[in-house]
Amino acid sequence: MRLIHGSLLFLSLVLIPHTVAAQRNWDYRYFQKSMQHSNLSHRDLRIFWFQLTDLYGANLEESNFSGTSFVDADLSHANLRSAILSKTCLNYARVRRANLEDADLRYANLLYTDFKGADLRGANLRNAEVDATNFTGAIYDNRTKWPRGFRIATSGAIKK
Repeated sequence: MRLIHGSLLFLSLVLIPHTVAAQRNWDYRYFQKSMQHSNLSHRDLRIFWFQLTDLYGANLEESNFSGTSFVDADLSHANLRSAILSKTCLNYARVRRANLEDADLRYANLLYTDFKGADLRGANLRNAEVDATNFTGAIYDNRTKWPRGFRIATSGAIKK
């Protein structure tokens, strides 16, 4: 059973991203470099790894990042308006002052993610994992959907 599990893990972590990258003429390792102020709007970037990537100020509006990893990435001041980030791993990511208006963050892993000052108006965070997530100064409105049981009053988020 270990061999099978290990083989599936190898396929999902190594071969699949390479296959997707080859189909799109991209090298997924490229996304591990600095991409400050890049324009990746309106793209289908599912399954890619942006771990440790510097995406400060990048335009990622309306892109599909479902299943993508942004572990320890810097998305500060990025435009993620209407981006699809469902089932995405943003653990330890810095998303300070980013625009996440109308973004889909359902089922996202947001452990230790820093959303300080981010715009979450209209964002959908239903079923997201938000343990130890920093929402201090993040802006939300009546359209923002929080995970069940989330305590908005003690989160530090500001309703506008």
